[in-house]
Amino acid sequence: GRLVAEPPLRLSIDPQALAASCVLHSATIAQEHGRVDLAASLFRMVIENYPKPQHASYVEQARAGLTLIASQSVPSMRLVSAP
Repeated sequence: GRLVAEPPLRLSIDPQALAASCVLHSATIAQEHGRVDLAASLFRMVIENYPKPQHASYVEQARAGLTLIASQSVPSMRLVSAP
């Protein structure tokens, strides 16, 4: 028994899911640093390039990011009194 080594831990990952997660993270960082155009582009990249059902959570996060960008970019309306 002491001559038998423990088997190595092996994790199985989905490379596409890992890539989608990295792009989402990059988009979030870009957004935090005021690079809204870059962030929007990265969010759209996730939506367009990861249509598989197993990547739906990444697409949902990307859509939420785009919605947040859109809501922040709408200029607020101010009432101006007429003379």
